[in-house]
Amino acid sequence: MNALPQLQQHLADWVKQGVLRQLDLELLYTLDHLAPEPEPLVWLTTAIVSALYGEGHSSVSLTLLSGQPDALLGVTGSEVNPLPSQLLQGVTPESLQQQLLKSRWCSTQGEAPLTLAGERCYLTRLYRAEALIRTQIGQRLTNAEPVDHDKLNATLAQLFQPQGEESAPDWQKLAVVLALQRRFMIVTGGPGTGKTTTVTRLLAALQQLADKPLHIALAAPTGKAAARLNESMAGALAQLPAGWADSLPRQAQTLHRLLGVKLHHHSFRHHAGRPLVEDVIVVDEASMVDLELMAALMAALKPTARLILLGDKDQLASVEAGAVLGDLCRGAEAGNYSAVTIAQLQPFSDSTLTPWQGEGSAMNQATVMLRHSYRFTGAIGELAIAVNRGEGETVLAQLRQAQQLPDSPIHWVQPTDPGDPQLRRQIMTQLKPFLARIDPTERCDDERALALLQQLSRFQLLCALRQGEWGVSALNRRISGWAKAECGVSGASEWFVGRPVMVLRNNYALGVMNGDVGLTLLNRAGELRVAFKTVGDGECHNTIKWVLPGRLGEVESSYALTVHKSQGSEFNHCALLLPPKESPVLTQELFYTALTRAKEGFTLFAGSEAVIKQCVERRVWRGSGL
Repeated sequence: MNALPQLQQHLADWVKQGVLRQLDLELLYTLDHLAPEPEPLVWLTTAIVSALYGEGHSSVSLTLLSGQPDALLGVTGSEVNPLPSQLLQGVTPESLQQQLLKSRWCSTQGEAPLTLAGERCYLTRLYRAEALIRTQIGQRLTNAEPVDHDKLNATLAQLFQPQGEESAPDWQKLAVVLALQRRFMIVTGGPGTGKTTTVTRLLAALQQLADKPLHIALAAPTGKAAARLNESMAGALAQLPAGWADSLPRQAQTLHRLLGVKLHHHSFRHHAGRPLVEDVIVVDEASMVDLELMAALMAALKPTARLILLGDKDQLASVEAGAVLGDLCRGAEAGNYSAVTIAQLQPFSDSTLTPWQGEGSAMNQATVMLRHSYRFTGAIGELAIAVNRGEGETVLAQLRQAQQLPDSPIHWVQPTDPGDPQLRRQIMTQLKPFLARIDPTERCDDERALALLQQLSRFQLLCALRQGEWGVSALNRRISGWAKAECGVSGASEWFVGRPVMVLRNNYALGVMNGDVGLTLLNRAGELRVAFKTVGDGECHNTIKWVLPGRLGEVESSYALTVHKSQGSEFNHCALLLPPKESPVLTQELFYTALTRAKEGFTLFAGSEAVIKQCVERRVWRGSGL
């Protein structure tokens, strides 16, 4: 290992080369100011742990750090000098561990900025979050909840139709049975597999079997996901037996609102010392929940509360550190249910559950994967399966086949550059039904605004990148120009009739949330405003909230969105734009998430078969101890 001054220069070079962030370097010098550290290995390890946190990792394996540091950081010799492997040549996990334990920067008890747990090194706040989640789940899975089988059978008979012995297990029904015997439960599955229907029936069963009214909360990571849950719940509640829906919630809220975010503080009003009053909490789109937010939620639960997580384990993980749902759902495809769990489930299943028995983890005993999709049955469903399996050649074959079928719901367009006329032609063809309804002089009432927002939601362009000529920012500028020309809008103002925008930060004062999409229109008074849909509860009609553009704060045009921002949404037709060169952000999860936003049609804009194959075959990996 090089002497400290030389290493410090290398680390500064790494910032210029994009290996580290300036923030990572500032952390090192701040720590050294508080507790001077002479050992270069400690500096290097801390820098890498911090950098990987920025990439979504909650911890770093010392074995990987010493053995495969270049792969861990995603760097090659053509772009970085010196390579991490050159700085760590001859270093073993044991020597790393010894140096860390000598340093005041690190402890094994969460008392220093870094924590060493076995052979994993954490930023301490992430170690605490992970430990809290592990402890909370363990406590909730320790004892099974008692269930009256006669009452349960009677309740299930009103919620589910009998299945024949030869049919596949009714996983929706089994999810309800399992959840009734747990204080922690995960229901995972792809789009259209009935997660919302399942949890609605579960909540109805819980309420029917309870000896008092339950206080139930519905939550989601973003305002858009909460609104989508409201819509789904409204349909599912209508299918319950008469009167069963009366005591169930109809309005979801964001997790931040549920926990009571403190403005200008990184804390919540509800915590272990002031827990939430709810008896049951349901969190939808749980794949979007990062490690620290999940820990904050679990810390705020009262000991007797039930927590139910819904989500697709194969979607993109959270923007911030952690892949909580994916980590907790490992092994869910095979079931891996113990003999005890099989004994709890088999009396309620007409078909045998023996094929799903195994030596799974405690989490497997509290997880049900829904396998049958009621939405994807054709070409889009087949493509989603191939993507999820990482079968690059199969995906390419299906795309080529779709090109030969004029009626296929899948389209593959191969643009050569961002200004390619066929890219503009395809995007504008999809946007034209919306743009044709935009009149720059029309004054709109709520009904008209709702109709235009509905038309806008029929198509969405998604991008893998945010910046660069193939990114969201550049595409939005380009499409804005096309749209203004199409609608006859003049002037250079960024605010114009027909401009769709997405909110980038929660604004509780205005009642608009991160991820909400609004449409710029003239209201009935002829004033330029942004119209946002407020979702009814199944009994109330949807209404419009009109907001002055200048009050919105952070927004961006939403003709194009990142795939991350699309989570929790569905569109009749969805398009994904991939850049022509390989990038670490191009992953199987990104492709799958974009594809499964589409209900009827999907267009892939990608000029390189190699990029498509790389995207399908590369999985997101995040270091974690969960």
